[in-house]
Amino acid sequence: MKLPFNRVLTASALASVSTFLLVSCGVTAAQNEPLEPVAGAKPAAETKAVAVVRSKMTLPRALWVWDATAITNTAHGQELFDFCAQKNISVIYLSMGDIFSPTQREATDPKHVTAPVLGKFLAAAHAKKIEVEALDGDPVFALKDKHPEALSRLQKALDYNKAAIANERLDGFQWDTEPYLLPEFKAGGEGQTSVFKQYLESATQMRDAVKASPTLRLGYAIPAFFDEANRSVEWNGTTKPVSFQLMDILNTLPASYIAIMAYRDKALGVNGTVEISKGEVDYASKSAPKVKVWIGQETLDVKGDPPSITFWQEGENALELALGQIQDAYKDKPAVAGLAIHHWESYRNLKAGDPIAPVSVTGPITEALTIVAPKDGESVARRMEVGGTAKPGGEAVKVEVSVKPQGDIWYSQGEVPIGADGTWSVTCRFGNENTAVGSAFEVRAQLKKADGSVVTEQIVKVKTN
Repeated sequence: MKLPFNRVLTASALASVSTFLLVSCGVTAAQNEPLEPVAGAKPAAETKAVAVVRSKMTLPRALWVWDATAITNTAHGQELFDFCAQKNISVIYLSMGDIFSPTQREATDPKHVTAPVLGKFLAAAHAKKIEVEALDGDPVFALKDKHPEALSRLQKALDYNKAAIANERLDGFQWDTEPYLLPEFKAGGEGQTSVFKQYLESATQMRDAVKASPTLRLGYAIPAFFDEANRSVEWNGTTKPVSFQLMDILNTLPASYIAIMAYRDKALGVNGTVEISKGEVDYASKSAPKVKVWIGQETLDVKGDPPSITFWQEGENALELALGQIQDAYKDKPAVAGLAIHHWESYRNLKAGDPIAPVSVTGPITEALTIVAPKDGESVARRMEVGGTAKPGGEAVKVEVSVKPQGDIWYSQGEVPIGADGTWSVTCRFGNENTAVGSAFEVRAQLKKADGSVVTEQIVKVKTN
């Protein structure tokens, strides 16, 4: 899977989605060209074994697997199943080899997949409570002259499911087309518009095929920038960002989804995973309720791309922290179906990274929290201290302070341990040019245990002076 363009926040985007700048969350300049991954990349050596601290799961997890030999090689398939069990993965997006392709490989080729072999693999996966979706895609499939071949691949999967017994059926079919890699798209202007319209025409054909034979769910992997205004296209009499048009098409199916490649190495803050996936999540929640959203994270080291799009450098502990934060941010959004990780080869070679150590303090802290400053309704400076108290007597050991300028996304300002005397303080800083006098926002303090679970919270409403 080639990576999407990295999302860059423009001045207008900063003004509209972020009226403040977080001290710990600066915007990273990003490349605009998706580049090939480093072949055979290996993680940096670790000097000692480091335990991975897993986030408490509240959402299912999926895994992209670009290796059809997991189907044809029993030992390799078992290795994949074991990995999924270890990482709490219950959905696999799996490359199908040649079974649905117009041309077949030699019988001895390890990627030559037959119906009996696929059925055996799917039965084994289902016995382990793992769902499997066919994974396919090529940028040229977005173009009109390639639509028949692309539709034929999906139709063969539908025909396979129709003939198979229940436990040997595919659970879904995901298109990872990535039309933005086409030269016509990169030219911009009418070329980009034309590619988008052809892409949506293909999606309509796919939708109609599944509607006629609804034996699996249909999904699309899309980049996070497909919801931006400059990616809008007219379709069926309305002009919207292409991701919203795609979701409208899928919304007529009983089961469909998008998997957003929201690749960042931080979940929260400006240009974090939550911020760049929020547009699609909100649209699904309000306008496309039958379309579920999976939030994708990257573990692959990508040549030439900034490290901010992958957890390859930080390791698995940082990935787990982010997955937990994404879950928390979207806990009240039923449209979010789960978290997806790209991809098996890099994920299993991912180092553990620095452990996320529990914060310890002298003396117990109670499950009581008070924000002393600022007061509710107070006018505050663009640089302010948020502070408060907690009385001795409980399990909580730290406080996280977040701010919410608009909408429903909280932006973390950081976590701090609670002092032995029960006090805590976090500095918040706001951008001068993006925070008008009188701008209203909320400040939240959350009292947490060592495992990150929230004991209690308090919210105050303030405005800038």
